[in-house]
Amino acid sequence: MGKKEQIAKRKQELTAKLSENRVLINAGRNDVKQMLSVKKQLRNFVLRKPKAIFLGSVGAGLLATLALKRPKKIRKAKSSTVSMVVLRWALSLLQPAAKTWLINRAKIILTQQLETRRRGKTHPDL
Repeated sequence: MGKKEQIAKRKQELTAKLSENRVLINAGRNDVKQMLSVKKQLRNFVLRKPKAIFLGSVGAGLLATLALKRPKKIRKAKSSTVSMVVLRWALSLLQPAAKTWLINRAKIILTQQLETRRRGKTHPDL
């Protein structure tokens, strides 16, 4: 019987050691995950050195704007002739009158269309 007890005791020791090793392996695996996680590394870096991150991002933004800046287009000022100035002035004066005339004309056309539709629905014989 002594041998069976020794085997059972050894089995319990090995089972305890196995569960201990599983816990250690799990903890080590989690540590390795944290070390290799880019998101967590970036978060830790930002928490450790926020001023450096801020100044670096400002500098990178400034460099990007300078590098990607479009060259300014130089426009030649066209000299306006007297006839062009008068034409623009006349068109700007006519614009409100033209708008009201167009609106009134559209109203007339729409009312005519509505009347013809109503006549067509009420008197199918015609």
